[in-house]
Amino acid sequence: MLKEKDGDKMKIEKERKYIFADPTDPLNLIVKAKTRSLIFQWYLNEGERIRLEISSGKFLWTRNLKTEIDVQSRYEEEVSLNPPDIDFNRLFTHPMVVKNRYFLEYDPEIIIDEILNPAGMIKYNMPQTGEKLFLTEIEEKDTFVKDLSEFMNRFFANRTLIDVTGLKKYKNSEIAGLCMEHFLKLFYEVIRG
Repeated sequence: MLKEKDGDKMKIEKERKYIFADPTDPLNLIVKAKTRSLIFQWYLNEGERIRLEISSGKFLWTRNLKTEIDVQSRYEEEVSLNPPDIDFNRLFTHPMVVKNRYFLEYDPEIIIDEILNPAGMIKYNMPQTGEKLFLTEIEEKDTFVKDLSEFMNRFFANRTLIDVTGLKKYKNSEIAGLCMEHFLKLFYEVIRG
């Protein structure tokens, strides 16, 4: 959905976030995903992030700005980036999250994010210390959804979801951590080709 904000067209993102009561549920669901992508996401300033999404051998860089409207809605502006325009030295001084994203549905979009920590190289601020963290989200796309929570409860009828929408400790920007320098150097060499 597009809205006018300060003379620019910005999308309104409507989403809710959950965790599963049973930690085996996400493991059983991700094997049934329609597609998967690998995401590297850096948090620069309040509401600003840079993302690299790798899917089907394609690398997509984006810059995203979000401004919160309420607990489940935000103004969102996203633009594509060219790698030569990215200041990697600046980027690598900011907290990041690495995750596998599993797409269960496309409209509305239902995903499971698996937070990854390659070789323990990221110092995350994890809400569940020592456990693997899976976050599940529903985001309204083209199809209007009157009640996102009701839709999710029907979609996952045999599973118990815990709504963590708006809880600071489950926001990616709060979980994000700094990387060890040698991981960043390796990552930089890989993405430069």
